[in-house]
Amino acid sequence: MSKKKKRLKKAARKTPVKAARAGAEFFGLVQRLTRGRWLALWVILLLAAFALQATTSMVQKSGTWDETAHLPAGYAYLKTGDYRLNAEHPPLGKMIAGLPLLFLDLDGAFETDAWRESHEWEYGWEFLFSGRNDASPAFFWGRLTMVLLSLCLGLLIFFWARKLYGNGAALLALFLFAFSPNLIAHGRLTNTDMPIALFLLLSLFCFDRAARRLTPLSALLAGVTLGLALLAKFSGLLMLPVLAVTALVRLFDGSPIEIKFLKTITAKAWRKKLVALLILFAIMLPLAYGTVWAGYSFRFSAFSDGNDESLWFAQEVPKPAGIAKFLHDKRLLPQAYLEGFHYVRSTMTRASFLDGEHNWIPGRPPRYKSWPHYFIMTSLYKTPVPVLIFFVLSVVLAYTWSRKRWKQEVPLAAAFVIYFGVATYGNMNIGHRHILPVIPLVFIFISKVVNYLGGRQLSETILRLLLFVLLLVWCVLGTVSVYPHYLAYFNEIAGGPANGPNHLTDSNIDWGQDLILLKRHMDEHNIEEVHLYYFGSADPRYYGVKCKFLIPPNLPGVRKSDWSVSSGISRSDYIAVSVTNLQDTYGPLRPAPWMMERLRRETPVEKIGYSIYLFRSPFELPPRREEDRHATGANE
Repeated sequence: MSKKKKRLKKAARKTPVKAARAGAEFFGLVQRLTRGRWLALWVILLLAAFALQATTSMVQKSGTWDETAHLPAGYAYLKTGDYRLNAEHPPLGKMIAGLPLLFLDLDGAFETDAWRESHEWEYGWEFLFSGRNDASPAFFWGRLTMVLLSLCLGLLIFFWARKLYGNGAALLALFLFAFSPNLIAHGRLTNTDMPIALFLLLSLFCFDRAARRLTPLSALLAGVTLGLALLAKFSGLLMLPVLAVTALVRLFDGSPIEIKFLKTITAKAWRKKLVALLILFAIMLPLAYGTVWAGYSFRFSAFSDGNDESLWFAQEVPKPAGIAKFLHDKRLLPQAYLEGFHYVRSTMTRASFLDGEHNWIPGRPPRYKSWPHYFIMTSLYKTPVPVLIFFVLSVVLAYTWSRKRWKQEVPLAAAFVIYFGVATYGNMNIGHRHILPVIPLVFIFISKVVNYLGGRQLSETILRLLLFVLLLVWCVLGTVSVYPHYLAYFNEIAGGPANGPNHLTDSNIDWGQDLILLKRHMDEHNIEEVHLYYFGSADPRYYGVKCKFLIPPNLPGVRKSDWSVSSGISRSDYIAVSVTNLQDTYGPLRPAPWMMERLRRETPVEKIGYSIYLFRSPFELPPRREEDRHATGANE
């Protein structure tokens, strides 16, 4: 063999060694930058990034649909101990949002008919928009508490990912949280979606710890946090099958349970583990039950005066039967919890819109088709593409990446499958927010990808790192580019937020949040008045929007002269329509169903926050006399 060939052969043997050494040095540097003070610094920066995006964007958004009911109800719970309002959602999240309102000088509007008759939407208007109180500070402080809850969720995501996969994975999970458009969108609103996301994950975390090391404290935390999940939203009841599945797997996964009460016992055989798990449930379930009662002041009646009158919406649904009637008659759970749950269960079917199709079938009453693929499509459209890529990698390579730690991942997988599965086969298809609790589960599960960036060769490692960084940059740019309109986020697969209304409506893009921006646009372009068809519960007049109403809203103080049909519409007029209404999500516009159909053929002058489309009127509508104001037709 020639000397040249010997040198080449020797160099080839040394190349993998040099590559391995270079890779080891690089990952050693990364490890040093994710420990100690550096780790704390990254955590603070990422949490600050989330908080900055949430707080600076929330002040640019008007009150959304459910906030008009949730925020005043939370204040009323705390102020009066009365739970008559908005019982179709448990009180915890609303009470947290209402807590800072106790320190404001507010008129509770408790002398109004809306309060006495338990009409939450009318009461919400009285509380926020009637002039008794200034709605903007109330919204600000209520929303700020939700941002703080969201930061707690971010920390929980970080600690669980760190426990499973290490510091690097924990930072990746927290990074995905900090730049999640869906979590930012709903983590700044006073609704029940972020509270259930937090308390469901917290309950799962505490149960998982107790099922590995059973102590009085771990059992106590597991019980209380389960109760908090049940008080956050009725979907918290799904924690019961989730915990049952998790416990069943723990029973036969071959790993021991450490029991520490008076003395420490290690249970390895499945029979001893069964005893340990039964002890856990025996402690946990009564605590959860008591926590639910505590959330309603340990009182059956929803009313603070103790009367047993049914809540107003009980008249709108069939009377409870079977176990629901038994629980109510025996007063085994608070009245507001039972009647609220029965109402939600009886009204699960809602009108919806997906990819240009409606699920409602005309009739009296209308019927609704079921869409099992609805949440699959919302996930495909509203999840950042880099997160989808990480998720596909984690599932495809699950055998390689998870076979050594699948026991630790069971709680995450069980919660994801059950929660997503129930949502998929339900018929509450009105928003991606209804599967918000699965997003933190996904972030934790996919964060392990960071531990598999090293390759056998230096070039392979560099390529993986480059692709990884590009995906993270893509994630940041996609989220930041939609600021402050996070509710309207749609990924590149859907064609971005501008194309969002062709796929989804309602809280996926339009929840009544852009009245402030509509007013700003009107001022900037000297638009004195618009004809408004608004999807929301806030009062446009509070935000200074001078308008005639295409359809009379359910708002006090709206006169017949405020209707567009009374004043007429000319071709020089501006028409502002929420995209949910533009797509006829909840049925054709009455009394003129042709109106939205015509506007859909027009190009809007402006898209206000992607949720309100502003048009110059393509038709004329003469003023209607009182006797024929319900007539249809137009002079085009």
